[in-house]
Amino acid sequence: MKILLVGKFDLGMGGPATVVNNLKNKLKDDVNYKIETLNLSKINNLLLILKVLFSKKFKNNLFKYDIIHMHELWDPTIIFLCFKAQHLGIPYFFTFHGVLNKWSMNKNNLQKKVFLFLFSRFILNISQAFHFLNVAEYHEARTLSKKFNNRSFVLSNGIDLPEIEQKKNLTEDNKLQLLFFGRKHPKKGIYDLIEAFKLIKADNLNIELKIVGPRSDYENYLLSKIKEFKLGDFIRFEDAIYRYDEKIKLFSKSDYFILPSYDEADSVAIKESISFGVPIIITKNCKFVEPEKFNLGFTITHNSNEIYKVIKNLKNYEKSYGDKSLSCLNYAKKNFDLSKTINSYKDITKEIITGVKYSDNWL
Repeated sequence: MKILLVGKFDLGMGGPATVVNNLKNKLKDDVNYKIETLNLSKINNLLLILKVLFSKKFKNNLFKYDIIHMHELWDPTIIFLCFKAQHLGIPYFFTFHGVLNKWSMNKNNLQKKVFLFLFSRFILNISQAFHFLNVAEYHEARTLSKKFNNRSFVLSNGIDLPEIEQKKNLTEDNKLQLLFFGRKHPKKGIYDLIEAFKLIKADNLNIELKIVGPRSDYENYLLSKIKEFKLGDFIRFEDAIYRYDEKIKLFSKSDYFILPSYDEADSVAIKESISFGVPIIITKNCKFVEPEKFNLGFTITHNSNEIYKVIKNLKNYEKSYGDKSLSCLNYAKKNFDLSKTINSYKDITKEIITGVKYSDNWL
């Protein structure tokens, strides 16, 4: 089977790029599958649209694919690719990565609604399937359209699990190390963390926050606030890391992963943290399981005072930290194995092409 993945796949784009790279790497040695990508962030929109509409070479190239997997929605080239795929009889489906969630839809709301109103018949009406990363994402999308009722399936992100058997202990420098790992974006709630650290500084707590992720314009704003609040001794910014050995080093020097996000689809960073045995501190908006229920960590709100109280209270759990770390490792092995995700992906893509639905993933 030959699959074309379409989207914006630069690593700085966050989770979708990681998901696609995992998929490509896992299937590269499978003789029955050939994965190719069309990276929209590296192609001029107008040029691509002209190729889609008028290039015979581009049309003939599309014929070699059995299915097209869209990882982007708002890019205008998607409209023309969907129209061309329909015209050529090539099935395609979407993974939305949370772009139809309420939080995301509230940003540039009018433009997005107009886009869906004008072009949904070229995008949603004729799509063979819709992939959601969890049931919560599906239900949020259903409020926008009934088109998702009969062609949707749920398949969560998987990750390559590190070979870690022993539970992690707290770092040994008597300073609690918190890690934020991801895009530096307003959606992630980083400013709420900075507000909480004003209280941590006032209370003279021995806690440090490391914020690791791709550089962005928003980072400059956050740095200005850290300087204004004189939090330079408490909060450090670092550039993104992608290599496996660098992640091992980063998580081994972190006691807790914290993500006060306002919205997530299916955070790869949360899963990576748990797979390294690092307990998590997250909001309900992360659409993950309740950490306390599985002894994986703690739940926070977006209120800086409440974030401060949870962080301050971590000291009371020092003796049980190892148990939390072990719970994380066991939970990751049971739920995040990328090999299982890939096998489900293979089954579902076959079902989309043949028009049958045997998998339990279908809703």
